[in-house]
Amino acid sequence: MASQNLTEYERKRLKNVRRNNEMLAARKIHSKASEVSAAAKRSRVAPKSNTVKSEKKPKTETPLVIRQSLRTRGMPPDSEGLKDIALESVNMTEISPAKVLGPLSMRDAYEGDDEFDRSFVEAIVGLAKKEAHSLSLNGEEIGSCAEGDASNDLKGRSVGTSCDLERRKEEYKVWGSLKLESLTLDSQNRARLVPMASQNLTEYELKRLENIRRNDEMLAALKIHSKASEVSAAAKRSRVAPKSYTLKSEKKPKTETPVVIRQSLRTRGMPPDSEGLKDIALESVNMTEISPAKVLGPLSMRDAYEGDDEFDRSFVEAIVGLAKKEAHSLSLNGEEIGSCADGDASNDLKGRSVGTSCDVERRKEEYKVWGSLKLESLILDSENRARLVPTRITAVQFFPSSNVKMIVAGDKFGNLGFWNYGSSSNEGNEVHLYHPHPAPISGILVQRHCLSKIYTSCYDGLVRLMDAEKEVFDLVFNSDETLYSLSQPNNDANCLYFGEGPGGLTIWDSRTGRCSSQWVLHDSRINTIDFDPENLHIMATSSSDGTACTWDLRYTKKSKPSALRTFTPQRAVHSAYFSPSGRSLATTSLDDTIGIYDGANFENASTVFHFNQTGRWLSTFRGIWGWDDSYIFVGNMKRGVDVISPVHKKIVTTLQSPHMSAIPCRFDAHPFEIGTLAGGTSGGQVYMWKSF
Repeated sequence: MASQNLTEYERKRLKNVRRNNEMLAARKIHSKASEVSAAAKRSRVAPKSNTVKSEKKPKTETPLVIRQSLRTRGMPPDSEGLKDIALESVNMTEISPAKVLGPLSMRDAYEGDDEFDRSFVEAIVGLAKKEAHSLSLNGEEIGSCAEGDASNDLKGRSVGTSCDLERRKEEYKVWGSLKLESLTLDSQNRARLVPMASQNLTEYELKRLENIRRNDEMLAALKIHSKASEVSAAAKRSRVAPKSYTLKSEKKPKTETPVVIRQSLRTRGMPPDSEGLKDIALESVNMTEISPAKVLGPLSMRDAYEGDDEFDRSFVEAIVGLAKKEAHSLSLNGEEIGSCADGDASNDLKGRSVGTSCDVERRKEEYKVWGSLKLESLILDSENRARLVPTRITAVQFFPSSNVKMIVAGDKFGNLGFWNYGSSSNEGNEVHLYHPHPAPISGILVQRHCLSKIYTSCYDGLVRLMDAEKEVFDLVFNSDETLYSLSQPNNDANCLYFGEGPGGLTIWDSRTGRCSSQWVLHDSRINTIDFDPENLHIMATSSSDGTACTWDLRYTKKSKPSALRTFTPQRAVHSAYFSPSGRSLATTSLDDTIGIYDGANFENASTVFHFNQTGRWLSTFRGIWGWDDSYIFVGNMKRGVDVISPVHKKIVTTLQSPHMSAIPCRFDAHPFEIGTLAGGTSGGQVYMWKSF
């Protein structure tokens, strides 16, 4: 302990200890004690034979004395009581001396810091005489205690019981007026009279001393200390080695296990009997294992199936039947298109625009009645929700048909879930789960001309075509770069547009099986690709480089084309979608804005504040248009759907429901059912609002 950190009490104690040592040295107490001890040892030695054996020295057990100093008890060093030198002079560790059979003078029994204090004795004598005089004045006939033994004058009577008790009785009469709360203990009304004696040890302390003694004997018998010293010395010698021959052990690489945080139905507020994937189907998908290596080739639907029983062929047959029914319906409406069961639709299209004549006209007729739709009529019922995939949804889409009631969704682990919400089976809504990809699904395209064919892309650079007729997920494109987005114009069923790598755009032609064009349009990944419904050669892209651009595909060159217009929010742009009429463009940016651009060249710009900070555990918000140019739908961090009016430039309402227990991030509006909106969440659930 450094001297500069000592308290006043500790400095005073050290000074007293030093003074005591000097006093003992002057009186030669230590030397006399050693002489007495040596003489006692010699007196115990008695020769029994020629061989002299040294007797074992009896162990002197030192009692443990636990002292509480003034400092530990919170008392100031100048508190009244025994002085430190007086306490130090009493050797607490020595055994009490032998009892004295005779008178013991007060001078010999005195324990103090100086010579015998006669003033204290004189004070006691004076107080005794004063008290005796006081008793005589009160009627007590008693002689002075200085003239002899008081017992000679008492003559057997009780002293202090007549006048003294009467006086105390007079005091008792006013005792009832005393309040107990007035009793206080001041700091000056305390003092230490005697040191703590060693014989006052508790039972615990005595037992502890006994255990210490027994342990010391055991260690001595086993020679633990000697062996420990030998081992320590050997270890020190073994550490001395030439540096040239020292071998260093190689560091083992740490195996990092991916942490997967799952949200149960209970934590998300869902009842245990909610419709969707069964528990056994979810358990079959190992959430903690790393996705398997990508399969560079066709993958059968039977192998990709994730379910609680055998491969469900009835679902595949249902999709094929619905596709044939839809193709027959289109032919009756004037669409000259062969059945997708007869072969590839590209053979029958002959370059004509698929799904743009009668299909678009029919959608335009629906747009005319959209203005009469009231937002208050959008309702979320308990039966219009289901869990399609195990983890966070990254893409969701309706089947583009008025006859087929089905939704498909993809998640971050490459799973693909189908929800046949229009099923009339007794078991309720049907959900079927497949695992065709090893990485997050970035895009889903259900072919309008043949509903049994679905394109999907993933972050692992794969594009697969699900063909329900052949029961296979066929591999159509493989890239070493990540595929972030997937799109297709309505007038071209043979070309796929996808964002590849950092800012690249690739056009893949299914007729040749090759890429027809490749450009680098942005400095970072392309998040969305969309086409103008009225001018399908106009394309819009959004990128994480903080820009959104419009392009004219008719004037693209082999090198990087020039953008028609560039929109520059302050941070990354998550989406850019044309309105159904093609007259407006809506962007969703990480700078907490929804951008709305209109005009002949989208020169009129306006922004609406919207909180878009979803964090790492949610998919990013992407605002989509409804069934006309009246409203934009985007997710809300308070488990709702914000509806933005481009005319009023603000959020006009928020769709909320007690059945909504998660945050919807990705949306799709049914192309042929006005008022039917689907939203996917981070828990793999899809909620569907309907207009009534």
